[in-house]
Amino acid sequence: MTLSMVEVAYRLLKEAGTAQHYNDLVRSAVTRGLINTQGLTPEKSLVAAISRENSQRLQRGESLRFDSLGDGYYGLLEWKPLGIERRIQELNRQTRQELHDRISKMPPALFEKLIGELLIALGFDDNTVQVTGRSGDGGIDVVGVMDIEGVTRIDVAVQVKRVARNIVPEKIRALRGSLMPNQRGIFITTSDFTSLAEQESQSAGKVPISLVNGEQLLDLLFRHQIGVVSQQHTVYELAADYWAEIPTATPTMTSIQNNRTSSKQIRIEYPLAIFARYHGAQIEAMLIEDGQVIIGNENYGSVSSAGMAVTGWKSCNGWRFWLFTSPIDGREYLVDVLRRPDN
Repeated sequence: MTLSMVEVAYRLLKEAGTAQHYNDLVRSAVTRGLINTQGLTPEKSLVAAISRENSQRLQRGESLRFDSLGDGYYGLLEWKPLGIERRIQELNRQTRQELHDRISKMPPALFEKLIGELLIALGFDDNTVQVTGRSGDGGIDVVGVMDIEGVTRIDVAVQVKRVARNIVPEKIRALRGSLMPNQRGIFITTSDFTSLAEQESQSAGKVPISLVNGEQLLDLLFRHQIGVVSQQHTVYELAADYWAEIPTATPTMTSIQNNRTSSKQIRIEYPLAIFARYHGAQIEAMLIEDGQVIIGNENYGSVSSAGMAVTGWKSCNGWRFWLFTSPIDGREYLVDVLRRPDN
């Protein structure tokens, strides 16, 4: 059976288990003979197919499958945790992007100093870490000695590159050629390395060069809290054993029905956390039982007026714009299903 392009993308993402760029999805699909690209522009076709499916599922009140992460990357919404865990994940992703933007724009001397701080956090002797800060140094930006718990000391030279394009093998060979005898090299970039550059870094019979790409650099800065700080907040929940014998008020009963399931009663407690996806971003809000919506510190009289505030549209059917996650089956539904039959 021939699979549609969107089904191929879904299968490949399920197999990968992590977000993929649409170019990589198409390349993998072509290599495995899953799609026929004759007469097509497969990359554009895939993006259009995913966008079309998301739009159709929203209109039908069905759960979306694909998560648009920006910059051409796609994931699966089924991977996302629910509730507060999802919110924490989103905040960390935003901070990660902001950190990447800042280190990409900071002055070169300060960026090299930041790398020096990172090396010290990684175990380099702080008395030996020096930012060269001079031209004609063979591309070496920072030098230092890594002290492995007093057992051995390794002289290291580090080159850092803030570039948009991936690092090629010639850059690896140039760094290797700049090393002193018995010195090891580390190449750090905010972008990535080509596969040939990775092979060159570990060429047999040559001094190995350690590579740190942009994602690994951000991981290290987060782990050692350089340029970022971690915050802890206390979250309270009811003590189930305390309230087990005490009767509570019955929450509002609402009928949920869509074209894939029969009508069923679930318990909805207000205020209800709702959300919307617009231009690749997820907007969080709270729905009050009287129909008001709270976004941040702003109150809106209806789901439609809240939708217009988010989109800037002159009109918006808020009942089919906002979604919520069912506490029963964990699926996403349009808030339209919360409207009572007599409304």
